[in-house]
Amino acid sequence: MPEIARDSHTGALVKACDASKKSKYVCLCPDKHAVFLRKGMERAAHFAHFSAEGGYEGAVVGCRRGGESEEHIEAKHRLVGMQGQYRFALKVCTECHEHLWEDCGGDGKLDIEVRSMDKRWRYDVLLTRSDRTQLALEVYHTHATSEEKFESSALMGVPIAEFRAQDILDLQPGGELDNLQCAEWVCGEGCLDRKRRREAAAGIARAKQLREEQEAARIAHENRVREQQVADRIACDRRKQCEEQCEARRIEAIERNKRKQREEQEEARRVEAIESDKRRKVGKLYYHCYFNGVNNSCYWAPLAEGVLTYGELYKS
Repeated sequence: MPEIARDSHTGALVKACDASKKSKYVCLCPDKHAVFLRKGMERAAHFAHFSAEGGYEGAVVGCRRGGESEEHIEAKHRLVGMQGQYRFALKVCTECHEHLWEDCGGDGKLDIEVRSMDKRWRYDVLLTRSDRTQLALEVYHTHATSEEKFESSALMGVPIAEFRAQDILDLQPGGELDNLQCAEWVCGEGCLDRKRRREAAAGIARAKQLREEQEAARIAHENRVREQQVADRIACDRRKQCEEQCEARRIEAIERNKRKQREEQEEARRVEAIESDKRRKVGKLYYHCYFNGVNNSCYWAPLAEGVLTYGELYKS
């Protein structure tokens, strides 16, 4: 239910709450369908389309609104309806902040819903000046204009100015609109000279900063190299110390094994000596002294089993 329509006689935009049933109104769509006012005690005031069954001359069914909101449509028509009563900046100087203003007045013509030359885009409002130059005005309500549309239009020589729908609806005669696509430029030779000096100073500052960063990077690199060298020396010392400890443990192990081997050899010799002694004892010859009473002499003879003796001699 549209709440805004255009007076068919004056062409002014009228809200339903301020409209009169005595006037005739048309829809804001490109087809400009006839609408009538509904205002009562129970429902909010609004405009309605005539139905085909109503029998009215020029009656239509439905309305081709392009899926746009009431605010978007009203903002577009307000830009056209207030032509010459507002202004906006096309460019702003980056040095002195001087603005290049556009008021869409003079001999310029504003048209709603115009297709681009290549038929790819549709402009909300198109300003055509007497010198055949053009400027597109776009309303930003829910979706911003795409970057592709900006670039394509610029190649065709049609720059785009974009405004918020609410800013347009709040616009008063003599007011200024905030152009969301305001470009930057340098307005004169003085500003250009200031820009050159500023850029030169910025270049000197960047070069100085670059040298400082390079010097800081060099110092940091040298510090890292020294730290790495110290770390390498420490690691080398630790590695040597570890190798010395390992060598000492290896030598100690060798000495320990040698001692163990000597001890084992000594033990083996001791055991062998014991065994040899045992073997020798088994082979011992025991002798006893016999007394020869004939010639009163003594002699040694092997001990016979069961013979009592008075002495014995061990001979190997």
